Amino acid sequence: MLELAKVIYKRQDTKEAQLHAAQAHLKLGEVSIESENYIQAVEEFHSCLTLQQKYLEAHDRLLAETHYHLGLAYHYNNQYDEAVLQFSKSMEVIDKRMVMLTERLRAKGEGLAEDEKEIEELKGLLPEIKEKIEDSKESQKSARVAELALKATLVGGSSSSFSQGTESSLTSTIAVGQTADGASQCITDISHLVRKKRKPEEEAQQGDNEAKKSKPEPAVNGGGDAAPSGNEVAEKMEEEVGS
Repeated sequence: MLELAKVIYKRQDTKEAQLHAAQAHLKLGEVSIESENYIQAVEEFHSCLTLQQKYLEAHDRLLAETHYHLGLAYHYNNQYDEAVLQFSKSMEVIDKRMVMLTERLRAKGEGLAEDEKEIEELKGLLPEIKEKIEDSKESQKSARVAELALKATLVGGSSSSFSQGTESSLTSTIAVGQTADGASQCITDISHLVRKKRKPEEEAQQGDNEAKKSKPEPAVNGGGDAAPSGNEVAEKMEEEVGS
């Protein structure tokens, strides 16, 4: 219904219709706050304020009300600077309203009861708005402290993770190095047990050496003659005995 009313009134160009459309925006903003849709509430209150500023005087109480609701929406959305600004503007409108009423009382003296009553009502609103301003400022300080604490925690956590990662990396490197050295030592220790495959040239050379070893060794007592066999020695001894 509010959406439909807003559309209908905004199609009309009269001041009254536009102010009704502004009130529809205001009510939609209140509904958005109740449903905790604060971004939508901010949009509705801004639309309301735009229409009201176009058709209302600067001291109109409706402007003060809209600024106040807009401040609440900003506060609930954790936009504390904007909330303080809107609450302050609401107080400015109320101050202007009080000045206007006071001057009218002094000038004409008409409607004294109503004007005096409204002034008292306005005075009663100021402490509540001031309290909202202080709440927003305190919430802003708390939010900044929490943000700094979070950043410090994240930086500290990152440094700790980096240190732990570095130590772990060094430990792994040392362990791997030790394992590699141990494996290398083991391979060195058993290398003499492994029979290497010889090249064809080495095998041919070894065959020649074995063939040379199978031949009779030359005499080492000089002369270069071959050493006498066992039969030759026996025949020589018999000849010497017979002679």
